[in-house]
Amino acid sequence: MLPRRAASAIIKAAKQRRHYRALVKRSAADPPQLEDLELETAPAPPKGDATALLRVRYSSLNYKDGLVLSGSRGVAKYPVVPGINLVGTVVQDAPFAPPKGSRVACVNGQLGQTNDGGYSEFCRVP
Repeated sequence: MLPRRAASAIIKAAKQRRHYRALVKRSAADPPQLEDLELETAPAPPKGDATALLRVRYSSLNYKDGLVLSGSRGVAKYPVVPGINLVGTVVQDAPFAPPKGSRVACVNGQLGQTNDGGYSEFCRVP
């Protein structure tokens, strides 16, 4: 059994984790290549002035995500994390955003295209 001080240090380190996992589409290859899709560990999203940080709980696969994953040109700026719809919990709030701890659903035309989307553990949304 760990001493209380050591156990609290381990818990604190886990809470301050600075990395997260995300599915990244690297390029718009024609024909689409499986190698262009990677599950990687990325640094935590930086704090934005007018963006809220969400812990992603669910993200759907829809037509626009299919276009991004198939590498259709003109749909997204690569590399990108797909996922234009997501449901999650606010971890870090922003002005005009729901308060921390709120459960939210996001349907944003720019998520998964020009901004990283919901196929990750965390996502910044405007």
